[in-house]
Amino acid sequence: MDGVKRLDRIGIIFWGFGLALIAALLALDIANASGRPGFSINGQSLWGRDFVNLWSAGRLVIEGKTPLIYDVEAYQAWQRAALGSGIDNHNYSYPPVSLLYAPLFGALPYLAALALWLLLSATLFAMAARPWLARLGMPSWIALVLPSTLLCLWAGHYGLIVGALWLFAWHWLEEKPLRAGAAIGLMLVKPHLAILLPVLLARRGAWRAFAAATATVVMLVTASIIAFGPGLWRTYVESTSRLQLALVEEPHTLFGLMMPTPAPALYALGLSQPMVWITQGLIVLAVVALLLWRQPADRYRAGAAAAVATFLVLPYGFNYDLTVVGIAALMLLADASRSERRTDAAVAGVALALPPAMMFLGVVDFRPAPFVLAALFWLLLRPQEPVESAASESR
Repeated sequence: MDGVKRLDRIGIIFWGFGLALIAALLALDIANASGRPGFSINGQSLWGRDFVNLWSAGRLVIEGKTPLIYDVEAYQAWQRAALGSGIDNHNYSYPPVSLLYAPLFGALPYLAALALWLLLSATLFAMAARPWLARLGMPSWIALVLPSTLLCLWAGHYGLIVGALWLFAWHWLEEKPLRAGAAIGLMLVKPHLAILLPVLLARRGAWRAFAAATATVVMLVTASIIAFGPGLWRTYVESTSRLQLALVEEPHTLFGLMMPTPAPALYALGLSQPMVWITQGLIVLAVVALLLWRQPADRYRAGAAAAVATFLVLPYGFNYDLTVVGIAALMLLADASRSERRTDAAVAGVALALPPAMMFLGVVDFRPAPFVLAALFWLLLRPQEPVESAASESR
């Protein structure tokens, strides 16, 4: 707890502000859902609205109705019949490898499955964050009270699972490269979030991790094709991916408000489609060049910077994917507090509060997320004094 006590006050204030916004989101959710028929917890809260997709897919696999999963209209009709008219329209956006384990959750009643998922997600993320936070003199449970973490628990999303895989991978990269590569390969469930990792692994000469990641991906894809056939992959690549990318061009929808990436913000400014993608491309080139040129030698700081960079190079991503960015902001806040850099502390604090804040700010067309992420990325690339902790090498 000493690390927490030493944090700059401005960072703590923004952190608390982010937690208050999470509470406000939950209150709004309960108010909007109260009295609605259909899918709810105790008739009031639509908690776990993203996990419902994994549960639904698991049920469909068990029922032998796997082809319905990527058929949007048939899938939505099944959900309405199974969960009631109160559920929002969903589509299944995850690759077929996720269907290998979805039945484990689909076999349970929804609330039991959701409780298991949240417990598993929170435990795994806290375990993965432990060595990262130990370097800052903080206990692992701190990872569970970051706004980005709580937002993920509210949505029941994959963010904590994928974030844990990212944290494990960078922690294991040097001493246990095969294990690190396997963790990276498992990120195939949200493949776009690993978009920078092949380049970064090559840049660091982490060829054993690269090979292990490749082998893991090949095995997962092969297993899913054997289990469900190649047709689901064809639909996922040709139709589902296109459907998800189209959300980028709708910045004023709920999905658009939840995107911290540059492209939706550029669309919201009224830029034409060609100008949006030209600008996004220039951002990609600049960020990748900076990351390759100034990638920190320390694997923890490099992993944190790469996590932030991911949401600058991607056009598509959501606020509940920012779980590792929350850890990165906490790292910068600890550095800023030690060096008494108030500006850095303010950037870190704003980044901590960003995941829930952007949903409110987007309503008034104020979209600072790409600028906040760019500032955080730049500061993480700046050379820092090494953090010494006896616990930093705990494995």
